[in-house]
Amino acid sequence: SERTFTELIRSINGRRSEVKELIRAQEKADLRRAKMRLKQLERRDAELVQLSHTNHINFLKHSAQAAVEDSVRIFSELIRSIEGRRSEVKELIRAQEKAEVSRAEGLVEQLEQEVAKLRRKHAALEQLSHTEDHIHFF
Repeated sequence: SERTFTELIRSINGRRSEVKELIRAQEKADLRRAKMRLKQLERRDAELVQLSHTNHINFLKHSAQAAVEDSVRIFSELIRSIEGRRSEVKELIRAQEKAEVSRAEGLVEQLEQEVAKLRRKHAALEQLSHTEDHIHFF
């Protein structure tokens, strides 16, 4: 029973590690996409600097506004993606928790039944050990 409990704890800890790795992998992928989009925005900003300020003021204003809108859209998508992953991970953790708790409760119930059985046997043996009738004892 102690061994089973230890295995249960190891299983839970292993699953936590798996979930953490999944989260880290998703965050890395999301960060890579955000970095690529950020580089794109930086290139656009560099192009704006190269343009003549006096001749292209309207163009610059428009490009800057587009860059702002793009960054808002990109970060909104990133936030939605992360929130979706968070919900998925949360559901996964809850499902694993439910399964492991159910398993642990089953083990506890089984151990309680075994202990009760052993107590009944002990009581019967104790009663026999106090009997004067040796034939009944054997």
